[in-house]
Amino acid sequence: MRNRVSKFLLNSAIAVVSSACLVKGIVEVSGRTTSVDMPYWYVEAGLLCLSLLIGFIRSRKLA
Repeated sequence: MRNRVSKFLLNSAIAVVSSACLVKGIVEVSGRTTSVDMPYWYVEAGLLCLSLLIGFIRSRKLA
């Protein structure tokens, strides 16, 4: 994780996880169940994979 783009993507993935946990917590506290938090996890997984991919590709090009 040596370049800015991969760090920004990683930080975005962490922010999406935080949002997903907040949404899930609010829904659970209200006593309901929903699957509205599932897209958050898909987006987070995509951002994390993209961050790792860009981090490895860019670091190999620099070496």
